[in-house]
Amino acid sequence: MKFWQRLFLSAMGMGAGAVVAAAVIIVAFFYITSLPEKPKPWDREAIKATFADLSVTIGDKIVLTFRYTLENKTKRNYYFPEDAKNTFVVLPEGRGLSQKDEFAWGRGLYLPIGQKVSMSFHLTYDYNESFPEKERDNLDKLGEFMKSRIKEIDGFVVLDKKNRYEIVFPNGWNDKQKMKK
Repeated sequence: MKFWQRLFLSAMGMGAGAVVAAAVIIVAFFYITSLPEKPKPWDREAIKATFADLSVTIGDKIVLTFRYTLENKTKRNYYFPEDAKNTFVVLPEGRGLSQKDEFAWGRGLYLPIGQKVSMSFHLTYDYNESFPEKERDNLDKLGEFMKSRIKEIDGFVVLDKKNRYEIVFPNGWNDKQKMKK
């Protein structure tokens, strides 16, 4: 084989190798960039909630109102999420979380940097066989009904997906009951 033929075949081999290497690099780049990003962990310290009090309102429905004080520990102003679909009831004894359709709170809650703001959750219950509407003035029956409902709740959690904040609303009503005794 002549020198120019060997040179031509070597150049072809090197060119083909460069094309294959470039193709591998391009495929690897697109594969790596297409992988989903690992989400940052939930921040449980950004917004702190402290239990204030609990009240019951009787009307067309029974409404439990849980009042909390929220403290903004971030370095920016914070707007509480308006979507109640990201709110969960913490079940007692470590049984996990549960969503309730009956949740509501005031919309547009604004927490300035480093400030504390009062907030209320409203959890609505319909009358049922354990507490029928005809007995809504019977405080003993209401007390039994409320005790059974309260035992089903060990706090609340709101997940702010945008900021990755996990806002924990602790159970404080059991402590308040112990203090009254």
